[in-house]
Amino acid sequence: RFTSDADSVGELFATGAILGIADLVTVFVLICVMAWINPFLTLLLAVMVVPMRVVLLPIVRGLRASFRSVRANLSQLNTYM
Repeated sequence: RFTSDADSVGELFATGAILGIADLVTVFVLICVMAWINPFLTLLLAVMVVPMRVVLLPIVRGLRASFRSVRANLSQLNTYM
């Protein structure tokens, strides 16, 4: 049983690594195609990513904290049922 579980976990990480590399290659190819079609818009997108990340990061952190709070309250509620 342990060997089967260890194999499953190893396969999961291997698949995740392969998919991660495939995603990076896809993003790289898309950026290259965008730069080939319209370099100005590609540069504009690259410049806009930083401010968008600065604005969205606190929002995402707040939503994550709220989600954890809801999950904690729900688990406490489920303990009484």
